[in-house]
Amino acid sequence: MKRWWKRHWKKVMAGLCLVLIVGLTWLTIYFKDIYNPQNLFGDTKPPSVDEPSDYDTLLSQADLDFLKNRVNILLLGIDSDNTRANSNDLFRTDTVMLCTINFDTKKVDIISIPRDSYVVLASGGKNKINAAFPFGGGLKGNGFQSTMATVQKLAGGIPIDYYVAVDMNGLYTVVEGIGGADVNVEAEYVHCTFDKAHNNCGTQHELGVQHLDGYHFLSYVRQRKGSSDVARAGRQQRAIVDVVKQLKKSNMLTQVTTLYNTFVNDVYTNLDIRQLAALAVFAMDLDMENGVATHTVPGDFLNLKSGSTNISYWGINQTAWKQMVKEIFGVDIKVDMSMDVSNIKSELQQSQQALLSLISSANGEIESANSTMSSLGEYMTAEEKSSLSGAIASCSNAVDGEIESDIRSALSDLRSIHSAVKTAAQNRKASATPTPRPTTTPSADPSPTPGQPTPTPSAQPTPVPSTAPTPSATPETVQGE
Repeated sequence: MKRWWKRHWKKVMAGLCLVLIVGLTWLTIYFKDIYNPQNLFGDTKPPSVDEPSDYDTLLSQADLDFLKNRVNILLLGIDSDNTRANSNDLFRTDTVMLCTINFDTKKVDIISIPRDSYVVLASGGKNKINAAFPFGGGLKGNGFQSTMATVQKLAGGIPIDYYVAVDMNGLYTVVEGIGGADVNVEAEYVHCTFDKAHNNCGTQHELGVQHLDGYHFLSYVRQRKGSSDVARAGRQQRAIVDVVKQLKKSNMLTQVTTLYNTFVNDVYTNLDIRQLAALAVFAMDLDMENGVATHTVPGDFLNLKSGSTNISYWGINQTAWKQMVKEIFGVDIKVDMSMDVSNIKSELQQSQQALLSLISSANGEIESANSTMSSLGEYMTAEEKSSLSGAIASCSNAVDGEIESDIRSALSDLRSIHSAVKTAAQNRKASATPTPRPTTTPSADPSPTPGQPTPTPSAQPTPVPSTAPTPSATPETVQGE
């Protein structure tokens, strides 16, 4: 035993020390918990759970199956004040754009269609493209469907299934809600009140990037003074892109549901909330600098007559439009070359030449009829004078109106009346001309025959009594011949 102890006493003492240390440590902790009972219950705060981000929330709301292949959405700007909305005034759309989103290539193309574009409406007839909305029944009818169908017809049948229309006042609210937008002002403009209460303008902005509040932003996208509607459409495209950038920058795109509910009274769409959320998801990942391209339907200004009124249109270059559709959508479409601006202008030129020739003929007939009135008026009845004068006046009015069909009709009437009246007057004049008797040759013997009067050198044949009318003759006397 002594020998074992001698050999292992160090190990035994080390073990006892270890037990003592462990025991003292346990006692210290034990008494600490007793005198600090809260330690026995640990942290009363719930374990941390990661809050879902706004983007995650957006993803949960989005119909991601919607983000496949390509979708075409018609973007419309309307100006519906309370008076118009309540009266169902069939106003026209102020802005028409076709937005096509290619989810595979992550590219967006926005095609501006000038509101004055001369097109064939889906309902039939040729008119400005913004007429499709009222012709379809406006807000309370099928105005949006009519406009979609008309744009689809213009685009050669490319399907357009969705639309988003924003009231101008709603655009003001959106920009105000995001604290304004940085916009590259491309045209100096004088700002006018958008409620149309005043015609006086008072605010002018400089060119370049400007921070515009909702009030001035709305004025900028509406302003057309000093530029064309086509130029305004281009500004609207780029201004809308600037607003989307601002929404993205402020992270408000992730709150699309809240935004929609806030502006629901100013936005009209057939997209459901999950589809809108899906588009917001796409926009969050979209390269706004390189992934968005803007275009304008190619063409030229065109003036056409409606009655006696000149109406300004945007005539479409159908060949260039077909090429644009090919580049954006990758498909060949059939276009109506009779609606090509160059062909229309050529036809107008030919029609103008024909009109000028017709006007020249009408003026010639008017001049001839007036000459007849001057030279044969005394041989015309009052009724004939009135008839010819009326025909002359009608033809002159038609010439002033420059409407070909009216001129042709009036000229035809004038020619017919002029010919009849002139012939009658000439006949009367001919019957009223004195017929002189043959003169006798004097005999060599100037002495008179017994019982006859002595002739004088100046004696003339006695004229035959005439029954021809005189300028002072009454109509009854003339008509009684």
